Amino acid sequence: MKLESINIFQDMVALIKLLSTKHQSMHSSRSSPAARRSQPKYNIRAVNKYNVKRIPIPVRDFVSDPRLIVIHSFDAIKPGAEVDELKSGVPSGSVFTDVLLARQEVQIRPVKNTQGRIRCKTIFSRIVSLHAENNHLQFQLIGIGTKIEPALCRADRLVGQVLGAIEKLSRVYTGEHPGFGYAIPF
Repeated sequence: MKLESINIFQDMVALIKLLSTKHQSMHSSRSSPAARRSQPKYNIRAVNKYNVKRIPIPVRDFVSDPRLIVIHSFDAIKPGAEVDELKSGVPSGSVFTDVLLARQEVQIRPVKNTQGRIRCKTIFSRIVSLHAENNHLQFQLIGIGTKIEPALCRADRLVGQVLGAIEKLSRVYTGEHPGFGYAIPF
């Protein structure tokens, strides 16, 4: 995800100096830890001011095809739900290029099997709803209601996968090559 700016909220001021020296040796100068209290209502103005000055606004790419990296997935079925209340799986994450629209056909790849091995089988689905917490959206952002089988989304099984428009995602290369043999004529 190319993280350049990291904001560390630290309660113990004694650790700030240690964090600063380790952080400067590992990361760029654009991000640095600072002493701020993470409890509610303490130094909120200072935190917001720091964030506005230090963290750049990401450049949005509306020309490329939509692509979302799944960072959380779950099934939206509540325990004890009736048949008419059943819902499908919900992948959520960060949209890096373009926007996703409601009723758009999408695919997810690569997919991991039950042993955790990558298989190059693609999941095809349609976006039925887009949510940010309890707000219904017409395009993009956070939770994406799909028609994916809930069992495939349960317990973050889709984490690390890429969701995008059909036939617009790049091919998957696993590094495994089929065996080659020589045919010896008789």
